[in-house]
Order: sequence, then C-alpha cells, then structure tokens
Amino acid sequence: MNNTKPRRHIVDSLFIISLLFLFVFSAILLIALGGSVYKRSIKVALNNSQKRVASSYVLQKIRQGDENGGIFIGSVSDTPAIIIDNNINGQKYYTCLYVHEGYLMELLASETALIKKDKNSRDFEITKSSGQKITKLQNMTLKSNLYNNLEIILTFEDGENQTVFATFFSET
Repeated sequence: MNNTKPRRHIVDSLFIISLLFLFVFSAILLIALGGSVYKRSIKVALNNSQKRVASSYVLQKIRQGDENGGIFIGSVSDTPAIIIDNNINGQKYYTCLYVHEGYLMELLASETALIKKDKNSRDFEITKSSGQKITKLQNMTLKSNLYNNLEIILTFEDGENQTVFATFFSET
C-alpha cells in the first residue's frame, strides 16, 4: 500500500490568496465606480431640476398675473425685474421677480411700501435682499415686443442660458 499524501505546494496557497485579493480589489473598484456614477447622476438631475423650477416658476407667476395688462418690465434698485400688478381686497400690490446675489427673488409688497423712482414709473427703490429666495439663478434678461410677448433669458450657475417666452392674453 502506498500511503503517500498529496503534497501541497506553496504555489497552490499563493494562487488561492492572490485570487482572493483580486476578488476583493475588483469588488472595491466596482463599488467606487458605481458610487461616482451615482454621484454624477444625482448632480445632473439636481441641476436640471433647478433649471425647470426657475423657468416654470417665472412662467407660472406671469400666467397668474396676466389680468388686465398687469405685467410689466421694470426694475428693482436698477436690476431688471418682472413687475406683476395685483389687486388684493381692493388694495394694490406688486409682485417683483428679479435676480439678486445668485438667486431668483420674489417680493410681494403693497403700493405704499414701494418707493417709485418717479410718479408713473415701474422702477422701484427697495432693499433687494428683502425678497424671498426661490432658486439659484445668475441673471435674467427681459425683452418685450409689440405682439404681447415677453422673452426671458435665464442664465444659470453653470453659464448655460435658457430662453422662455411668455405671451400675454389680457389687454394692456
């Protein structure tokens, strides 16, 4: 009878250990790559969401205020603004949409609380930081034409521009 045991070589042990390390390294690499892809996806989704919020918010405010020619291009302390004329319980209010310190801002104030540059002006002198921050936005350019259209160019943090058009249905 031959009682010889199969001999284990050191190469066999090293091969098994190296396979284990290769598996662990591959798993860690896969987790790291998946994490970076997920992080990038979330960043893109958040960026797109902020852009949709800004354009939708401005357009919705214009649609709400499109009554009796109550939408104007004006300024808030020399910053271009969309001015929406509101009548609440017989009192005249203005909603001002403007950009200040990297944010789209909204301010609702009564006619008596706003200081006009001159009597018939749509330009107001106020503290720009008194409005509410809506979403991040670098700049808002406003252009109006004769056909009751308002062209709004929104500039975002990444420098990308988005142009939205609003058509007024009320008489001015």
